[in-house]
Amino acid sequence: MKMLLPQEIQANYVLPALRRELALALIDQRKLKQGDAAALLGVTSSAISQYRSAKRGGTLKFGDEILEEISISSKKLEKGTSEPLQELLRLLNLPRAFDIVCNIHKKDDPRAENACAGCHIAPENRSVEENND
Repeated sequence: MKMLLPQEIQANYVLPALRRELALALIDQRKLKQGDAAALLGVTSSAISQYRSAKRGGTLKFGDEILEEISISSKKLEKGTSEPLQELLRLLNLPRAFDIVCNIHKKDDPRAENACAGCHIAPENRSVEENND
């Protein structure tokens, strides 16, 4: 069995799901057109179409806390007060996003349970401050 790094889980599961939800928030909440959302996020219109159909980024479902943070990010992006990279990094660093990574890691790799204490994103090792400007 291949040992997964937490960063691989972030890249393969969490980041695509965050991009998907951010794209949906821009379209559904902020009423942007698909092409405008794509341009704002720096992805193709085809990628947005795949996000909308859950072909891309559809394996994770976020709770209300992260969805609220995604809504905040979509508002900042629409207003031009932040950049996609800043917002995706902010969302990835939310404690709840860390918990998702840990849960997937434990589910996909039984050895992960013993490695959690040494992980930089284990709950006891976090020093992330949330910024909700």
